[in-house]
Amino acid sequence: MRLNNTPNQRVVGARIAALEGGEDSYVAASGMSAITATLCTLLGEGDHLLIERGCYGGTDALARHTLPRMGIEVDFFDADTPSQDWPVRDNTKVVYAEAIANPTLRVIDHERLVTFARARGLTTVVDNTFATPVFFRPLELGYDLVLHSATKYLNGHSDLVAGVVIGPEETLRRVRSVANHLGGCLDPGACFLLERGLKTLPLRVRYQAGTAQALAELLEAHPLVSRVHYPGLPSHPHHRRASKTPRAPTTPEATPGDPTTRAKSATVRSWSTRGTRS
Repeated sequence: MRLNNTPNQRVVGARIAALEGGEDSYVAASGMSAITATLCTLLGEGDHLLIERGCYGGTDALARHTLPRMGIEVDFFDADTPSQDWPVRDNTKVVYAEAIANPTLRVIDHERLVTFARARGLTTVVDNTFATPVFFRPLELGYDLVLHSATKYLNGHSDLVAGVVIGPEETLRRVRSVANHLGGCLDPGACFLLERGLKTLPLRVRYQAGTAQALAELLEAHPLVSRVHYPGLPSHPHHRRASKTPRAPTTPEATPGDPTTRAKSATVRSWSTRGTRS
């Protein structure tokens, strides 16, 4: 079981790999477990990681505090700046980004990032949690490895914590070997629940995206909301990019100082929760 070799682990891993169009996958006990095992496989002492700014807080903390203690150098970059300004070094090995940033919902130019990395022989890793393979399949664009916090959309039932990394069979063999030493395998019972959730993934995510779009439009027109961060809205700075790839959940901002902000914010959270449950 610890070696990720039970039937449940193999089956759910194969199904997720098929969804992303990858050769193989490793299912882990959390998204951070998958991310940690992947980066510890690809990077070692003296190597350099280039990571797009605004990533998930856990990933950000791993890159800022834990990896440097292992002798791994890290730089953050803004993918919206000219690529010649990106801080690549001679020892850079990996470029890391998110399909849709969590929680800011930024959408970078993924094609430009992949082209940049390929020209320099760098390994590209992308967290596809918010987009899911329903809306975006990064391997088809040229990314080397894809990560998910399966806790969220892949499972969709709020009853487990899981993660997964998908990519070439040889790379996944190495990831699995490192992960076996780090621990964090997903138990067979959770694998069963995750496989159950995958069965309704396309239906759930499309309805959730439709609900999010309707809520985003409603909130953008509301006088008590100053701004809505949703790439599906034409007012979003990355709308054009998002229309070519994924859509995302909605993040509203209340108008500062409004006396009804607290009640309005609670209502928004309630709507968002009802709209995203399966």
